[in-house]
Amino acid sequence: MCRAVKKLVQDFNDVHIIYPVYLNPAVRETVNSILGETKRVYLIDPVDVQDMHNLMVRCYMVMTDSGGLQEEAPAVGKPMLVLRTETERPEAIEAGTVKLAGIIEDDVYNMAQR
Repeated sequence: MCRAVKKLVQDFNDVHIIYPVYLNPAVRETVNSILGETKRVYLIDPVDVQDMHNLMVRCYMVMTDSGGLQEEAPAVGKPMLVLRTETERPEAIEAGTVKLAGIIEDDVYNMAQR
């Protein structure tokens, strides 16, 4: 996923990524090693619900592995890519409010750029 994000900002000059990074040290190490020096990628600490909603309202698209955001982003009219191989919210996929992108770099990149 991180490599797909990096490729998106490298290929599209108008793309900016705000990435609230989990506090888990293993996750932070991986994310920072791939995206830490990438221009237009803003790695931030996790945010509270109100700040997350404010970010979602102002963005073009949401990419997440969070179950809760799979409900919240479509509620504010934002396209959503789910970065998982399956979801516990199949009704969202059936309704067309989210797309299951998976976890493979090329799949995530191709779905995001579309």
